[in-house]
Amino acid sequence: MIDYLQKLSVRERNLLLGGVSLLLCLGLYAFAYAPLIDGQKKLDAALANQQQVKVFLSSLSAEVSQLRQNQAEQPIDNGQSPLAIIDASSSQMDIKPCIKQIVSEDPVSPQLGLEKCNFDKLAVWLAALQKQQGFLVKQIQLNREPASPGQVSGKLVLSR
Repeated sequence: MIDYLQKLSVRERNLLLGGVSLLLCLGLYAFAYAPLIDGQKKLDAALANQQQVKVFLSSLSAEVSQLRQNQAEQPIDNGQSPLAIIDASSSQMDIKPCIKQIVSEDPVSPQLGLEKCNFDKLAVWLAALQKQQGFLVKQIQLNREPASPGQVSGKLVLSR
């Protein structure tokens, strides 16, 4: 190889050296610099996307906080006892026939015994009690009725 380079004229060696240098620069650009620039562009795009998500979630967080404050103020206390409220709302939602026992050791936390109650109606009733009257489910124990699908029996403790 050295013999071959020595046989070349000065002009040919300079051209060969320039070509090799150019090829080396193009190789470094293609295999090192260009992938770094592409990666940087992808990271910038991902960062911009994450910033948009952050702005969206911040606005959503403020909205959720406001809704939670409104929900905390929403339950209506019109002077009725919890048992009267449960009785009236269960009649409205067609749950009353399922309530076989009401034990009220603490007037704020009544215990209900349920038998053969439609689960979907029960869930809607509990959601309505929470939203409209401020009742929360403190404890729930439900068992599926094997003979009738969608029916449950069990015990429910509410609190206000």
